[in-house]
Amino acid sequence: MLKETKYNILIVSSSEKFLQSISKFLISYLHSSCTVATSLNQASRLLLERNYQILIVSSPGGDQNIIDFALNANDNYNIGILLLVSSYEYMEVFDKTNEYGILTLAKPIENNIFLQSLSLLVATIEKMNVVKNKSKTELSFKEKMAEIKLANEAKLLLIKHKNFSETEAHKYIEKRAMDRRVPKIYIIKEIILQYR
Repeated sequence: MLKETKYNILIVSSSEKFLQSISKFLISYLHSSCTVATSLNQASRLLLERNYQILIVSSPGGDQNIIDFALNANDNYNIGILLLVSSYEYMEVFDKTNEYGILTLAKPIENNIFLQSLSLLVATIEKMNVVKNKSKTELSFKEKMAEIKLANEAKLLLIKHKNFSETEAHKYIEKRAMDRRVPKIYIIKEIILQYR
């Protein structure tokens, strides 16, 4: 069983039978919501309207647009992509999409291969989320350190030019921010511009 995180999944296929069977399977296996599209154009519109974590595209065969669609989705959205293509187009699609982390399987697909690929896709998505969250934390830490440095500079300027103590300078910044209903960083930057 895969991790019980709920995913928004977009499934693209012109086959109504495939859409019904794969949707039921994914809902029961991943406990996630599925949206279906019967064309790449419809899928493109849906990608603009909602945030999806997984995109599964089943090519009817001979559709050269699937490569461009997958590469575009990969470039513009934070999404895991699984392409299901005919065996005769598999190598061409694989060669053009594999280096971008897009999974490609040749149809017909055995259930265990599909499950393993889906598990790999979900694990990749989870790993990307961990890396993304770690980057956000590091960035916010750097931003916070920069803000503290600016706050200290503003306090020193107030101490020098207004003869405040460190505590008075701190309270002055906080009170001005509260009175004007703005973040402290705005007041800090104003003080630095005024007295520097």
